[in-house]
Amino acid sequence: MTVLTSIFQLIFGARPSGAARRTPPQAPGQPPPSPPPQPAGEGHAGGVGASPPTPSSAPGAPPQEAPPRAEPPQAPRPTDAAPPQAEAPPAQAEAPLAPEAPPPAEAPPTQTETPAQADTPQPPEAQTEPSQETPPAQAGTREEQPTAQAETPQSPPAQEPPAQTTPRVEFSALTFPPKPAFAPLVTNEARAALFGAFEWTAAPTPQEPRAIRINGDWERQNIVVERIPQLAKALPAYSRMGFHKLAMPQLKGLWAEWEEAGLLDRILSYAGAYTPRTVSPGGSTLSNHAFGTAFDINAPENPRNQTPAAAGQRGCLWELVPIANKWGFFWGGHYDNKKDGMHFEIARILN
Repeated sequence: MTVLTSIFQLIFGARPSGAARRTPPQAPGQPPPSPPPQPAGEGHAGGVGASPPTPSSAPGAPPQEAPPRAEPPQAPRPTDAAPPQAEAPPAQAEAPLAPEAPPPAEAPPTQTETPAQADTPQPPEAQTEPSQETPPAQAGTREEQPTAQAETPQSPPAQEPPAQTTPRVEFSALTFPPKPAFAPLVTNEARAALFGAFEWTAAPTPQEPRAIRINGDWERQNIVVERIPQLAKALPAYSRMGFHKLAMPQLKGLWAEWEEAGLLDRILSYAGAYTPRTVSPGGSTLSNHAFGTAFDINAPENPRNQTPAAAGQRGCLWELVPIANKWGFFWGGHYDNKKDGMHFEIARILN
């Protein structure tokens, strides 16, 4: 008996609290997996010291080994206490669910965005396509360049007509132009008879000592400023001329015929038209420029009081003179005394 009691004390005394734990209804739930004889022993936990089990245990020193087998059910009981710990692993299983690989799954979509980066390589492919298209584009430009070059030969012909007129005229055989059948207007009264009289006051300046100021409204009533297309073609810096309204049609006709004759390239410079001034500083004779009936061209090559530029010389105007006479202009190179090769003035009004 002492041996059995010591065994029971070893079994049951080691866990007195375990016996208290056996009392709760948890034991009925766990016994089903355990063999039937154990629940009976567990049911008699209160009478652990009773002698009746001695006969069954007496043959059973082996049953003494069985109690340690009964301990495995006790081990599941700590595991039963451990189930909360087993529940902790599910919590850990939920912990992997907490990170929820979906966000990393969203990271692969970012990898799908890297295909978008693959799209970025596609733009280079699009660039390679334009690069392939650029050769034809260059070929087109090459075709356009020949056409442009084909046009350039055409443009020289447009510029050549004046150039052709240069060899066309044989300066060696060219003679000085003859005087026209009409004479110039040399007095204030003769000019005023055609273009109207006005009162004036001397107004010299350091730049122009011959300058005057016209009184009254004669200038407003008689001087007009209009565009001369041929002047702009010959000298792009100039395009308009101030002239007397009665002589403006003849001025336009003169320049138009100069262009038709291919003589615009002979005009190298322009020195003005309407300019209120006298013929000489402090003088009383009015210049034709004061009436708006004269203009000057190629002044550097044809200075006043000097022989005009001759045939073959730069700035020669001989070829332009006959056409000017046709339109009622008198050339200053035909003056009897003081030559003025740059000067063209209206000497008569054409009907």
